Amino acid sequence: MQHHRVILSSEDEEGIYKALMKQVQTSILTTPAIRLVHATRQEGYRLYEQHHGVRVYTRKSASGGEETMSVSYSQNHLTFENLVYLLLAPSTEEHRIQQTLFHDDAFLDGCVLSTVLSPTDEDPFQWYGLKYTKMALSSYRFVDPRDLCYVEVQHPPSFLQPF
Repeated sequence: MQHHRVILSSEDEEGIYKALMKQVQTSILTTPAIRLVHATRQEGYRLYEQHHGVRVYTRKSASGGEETMSVSYSQNHLTFENLVYLLLAPSTEEHRIQQTLFHDDAFLDGCVLSTVLSPTDEDPFQWYGLKYTKMALSSYRFVDPRDLCYVEVQHPPSFLQPF
């Protein structure tokens, strides 16, 4: 499948980046238990499914649209560096390999649509951009595969600053 490059305006890039980094900072400065209590009691998230140690919570978008917001929680026994290497997939080829490892046959297609920040010698784990993934929902055979387009940001904690 042919995918097109997506170009965000500078204002959109900066606004999305600041919002995501603020969320990352909040997450790092709180415990998973506190974030879960906040999400379920104050933000209206409800447990949607639990599989292989990952719990997925969902809620309707606060904007009143049809969008569904989701957040997931899991525990792992990796070092931070190993986890970051596992999650970093800055190219389309790496993204496809990663998603195949994570989702096996449910992953149908994917690509990197846009890259705003790439890994550097000083920050080998940084990445910020737009990704696309097509997934088959195996537990719902009557549902067509879903297309997901999402913004992803990754930085080491040392990069965090007030936003």
